[in-house]
Amino acid sequence: WQHIYMLSSSVIPKIYVPVLIFSFWTFLLKIFYDFNKEKEFIKTVFFPTSLLTYLGLVLSLLLVFRNTSAYDRFWEGRKAWASMLNHSRNLSRHIWISITIDPMDPKKDEKLNLKKGAMRLIIALVISIRHALRGEYGWDYDDLAELVQHVPRFNSLITTAPKQVLKILPLEIAYHIESYIYLQKNLPATIVNPTYASLNAIIDNFTACERILYTPIPLIYGIHIKHAVIIYLLTLPLQIIPTCGWAAILIVMLTSFTFFGIEAISSEIENPFGSDRNDLKLDEFCQQIHDEIVNMMKYFPSSA
Repeated sequence: WQHIYMLSSSVIPKIYVPVLIFSFWTFLLKIFYDFNKEKEFIKTVFFPTSLLTYLGLVLSLLLVFRNTSAYDRFWEGRKAWASMLNHSRNLSRHIWISITIDPMDPKKDEKLNLKKGAMRLIIALVISIRHALRGEYGWDYDDLAELVQHVPRFNSLITTAPKQVLKILPLEIAYHIESYIYLQKNLPATIVNPTYASLNAIIDNFTACERILYTPIPLIYGIHIKHAVIIYLLTLPLQIIPTCGWAAILIVMLTSFTFFGIEAISSEIENPFGSDRNDLKLDEFCQQIHDEIVNMMKYFPSSA
């Protein structure tokens, strides 16, 4: 119940203007009706309540379809990120534990640093996907630069790489992770196959998020629903004022609040990858995988 007071997370700031407009429209029609209710033409302007019932039913179905479609996109995005985090955990575990380093190898420290670099790239991969989904290209971000600075390829991106290259930064990072795995010779298939599978699954989920991002609900749906809502709310007072009197203002206010609210909610959640309050908590997801991998390297000994 405490959430009902969180106006900043609600749609009220976005819809209160049209709600007030249609409430005022109902007020004007009520005044007009009171001054002219004895005249004959009023019976043709203010018609019986049954005429808009079917329109209201159809409009409700349209809004349900709009809201369901938007929530399906939100939920698909959440499932993709849950799967991405799961496979990031698996990938980091495979690399940290399953790729062994001979303790007698004179280059063991160098190889351990390469392994830690690959672990940092897993974190960078998830963070770069979040940035890419928000249209934030490149690696010069506080949460990303320190994770990739050990890779020479990225040192030149900040000034020389074209925008097209920066847009595929997650794929660049995945390339370096796969290169590290490939260079580990004599790994058995029982290690190589699930490691590659986890990396591929992360990219698959990134592609699923791109599908949601770049395939919005057709604009014509939203336009038509808005037109239908406006027509319905313009004519609704004409059918309820004769029977409801001044209460018609409250009825129209609640109806417009409901209809515009559902439409605003649908618009808010159909792209779940932004940084608004009602979007997916991508920052928290990235911080979670960052902390888990850092703690794994800190508290769980490598196979070196």
